[in-house]
Amino acid sequence: MKILEERQNKLLHRKEVLVNLESETKSTPSRAEVAKQVAPMLKAKEDVIFVYEIEQEYGQGCKAEIFVYDKKENLDKIHFYRKKKVLKEIRDKDLADRKAVKEAAAKPAEAPAEVKPAEVKA
Repeated sequence: MKILEERQNKLLHRKEVLVNLESETKSTPSRAEVAKQVAPMLKAKEDVIFVYEIEQEYGQGCKAEIFVYDKKENLDKIHFYRKKKVLKEIRDKDLADRKAVKEAAAKPAEAPAEVKPAEVKA
């Protein structure tokens, strides 16, 4: 394992690291496996490590972009959408919205009621 690039992002309270991983298996490692491998090297706990991207390169291992946050709360604030529950809620809301649009399009448009001219009082 080799660190290719490392930079501090003070605005988001994290360290951004690009790592080259040597994988024992031929398949791409999971995010949890990468976090477990990288934690001792970066001297951080696994719960503050967020593996953003894993890029497999044919015959050369893989590269991973990793964010190491100062605190768990900072990670949860920024990456809340990665939680399965939130993703399910977003997906369900999107499906409900699509269904409502479909139903509205399927209903025939109602003809506007005739407007009677107002009677003029003399």
